[in-house]
Amino acid sequence: MSLGSTADYTPIVELLESAIALVPPESGSPPTLRLDLRNLEFLNSSGINMLSRFVIMMRQKPQIALVILGSEEIIWQGQSLKNLQRLMPTMQVEWA
Repeated sequence: MSLGSTADYTPIVELLESAIALVPPESGSPPTLRLDLRNLEFLNSSGINMLSRFVIMMRQKPQIALVILGSEEIIWQGQSLKNLQRLMPTMQVEWA
């Protein structure tokens, strides 16, 4: 995915934010938000920036577990997903 700028990723950010808004404030066990990136072969720096901001936002929502599904075969995911995990140590990355 290669959109022109960070602003071009706004619809994706809005979709992710709407998914978060659906989580009940006091649910029993923490619900899990899973992002499946296994088939995303390319993401430019604006997209990685958008994901970073999303992960930082998710740190403010400890009632929601974040899991990102990634592929070790896609080069950009190896380093980028590990860096995202540094931003949010409770985030899980599941490799396929």
